[in-house]
Amino acid sequence: MRLIFFIILLQFFSCSRGNVVEYETYLNHNDTVRYVGKEQCKNCHYDIYNSYLQTGMGRSLSAATKLSSDLPDDPLVIYDSIKNLNYLPIWKNDSLWIKEFRISLNDTVHQLEKKVDYIIGSGHHTNSHLFKINGYLHQIPYTFYTQDGIADLPPGYENGNNSRFSREINM
Repeated sequence: MRLIFFIILLQFFSCSRGNVVEYETYLNHNDTVRYVGKEQCKNCHYDIYNSYLQTGMGRSLSAATKLSSDLPDDPLVIYDSIKNLNYLPIWKNDSLWIKEFRISLNDTVHQLEKKVDYIIGSGHHTNSHLFKINGYLHQIPYTFYTQDGIADLPPGYENGNNSRFSREINM
């Protein structure tokens, strides 16, 4: 009995959908259309653009500058005990670099510096860091957790999984 009632109910509501609106073809649905970025939207939608920039989503990816970074003035060193590597953010003028180094017997035995190109995260929770290699983005093994005021390896880098500077970000 319930099944018959359900079928009748389904037929009743499926017949009362109203007019079907014809699909309009939008210009940006063509596979030759390229991404233009939010700056292009600003020309026609200035108020919406400015409002969006104030949201966490609007600040979720930015160039790595002092203005866009939430790192403290005295950045924290993180230590990966399994790989025996240290990481420290360094500002060179307005460019952010992450220094990877190893110390043995009070001497630096390894040192590598990578320039940070982008900061991921609005700063409400975290700032993680990316750099480019031949047009591809890679994650840097340094995340600052803004709410807790601590620095640590990014998720997935812990417990011996520190891939250092080779984690490619796939989009």
